[in-house]
Amino acid sequence: MDETKEIICSHCQKSFTVSVTIESGFCLHCGTAFQCQPLPDPVSTDAMSAADRIREIYDGYIRDMQELSQKKPRTLFQSLMGQDNYGSDAIHTKNRELLVAAIEDLRVAAGGNDDDQCHEIVQLFLKKKDSTVSSLYWPLVACEQLAEPLFELVEVQQLTEIYIEYNKANPGNQSLPNQILLKKKMAEIITGKGGQVPKFGLLSRRPK
Repeated sequence: MDETKEIICSHCQKSFTVSVTIESGFCLHCGTAFQCQPLPDPVSTDAMSAADRIREIYDGYIRDMQELSQKKPRTLFQSLMGQDNYGSDAIHTKNRELLVAAIEDLRVAAGGNDDDQCHEIVQLFLKKKDSTVSSLYWPLVACEQLAEPLFELVEVQQLTEIYIEYNKANPGNQSLPNQILLKKKMAEIITGKGGQVPKFGLLSRRPK
């Protein structure tokens, strides 16, 4: 039995099945000569959808924090009575839980393969933060570790570039404990994939 493939007609955009040996012909739906292309890989489509969801949640989290920063802080008495800053604890918890779930969806969708969507999400989480806006800076720094499950799904050269930029933004003498752990994890994965880990001094923002 001949093997078949499913293609899409570039004219009517409808799909149909033909023998794997056929590269051109006439569309079975519209009858015109077609230029066919393989159907999109469902894993890639799923990964893109999951990545878009992560960006949506991340951007929404930033908007939530911006709105919180514009409200009048609780008084010392209200804080002592256990009243947090307008439900900020619940907002942080909700958004972090949504991000964790969406990142897991992306990890599964990537199917264990290096994926451009994983690369873009890791870049998003590890990019340099604006430390002058503390209401945004610290929550986003705390979220950096959520991207760790995607490190192994980033192509080695791309991960090396992220590693370099992350070290520039967070040099050794200014790194928080969780940032040191993220650097170590990236270095382990780069080495495991046969890459070379750039060396940084304690005070240096440039690789040796």
